[in-house]
Amino acid sequence: IQVAGLGGVAWRPGYLFHVAFYERPPIDALEQSKIQVLKREILGGELTDEHTFDVLLGMDVLTTGSLFLDKDGFRFRFGE
Repeated sequence: IQVAGLGGVAWRPGYLFHVAFYERPPIDALEQSKIQVLKREILGGELTDEHTFDVLLGMDVLTTGSLFLDKDGFRFRFGE
């Protein structure tokens, strides 16, 4: 896919995926956790190797809910 960034437009391998968030992480391996799945397909391009994250979420995902940031970290809640 074509990706536009600070360095201009580049061709990158593209991926189709879904995004899900834990309501809260499991405490142990036997516990089931409730997850929230974004019911929208996301098309993303591969980033260069120097990044230290797996996925960069864009506004197409973030605008589907509410993102809360504070000194203890962050929480994301899908729209209700």
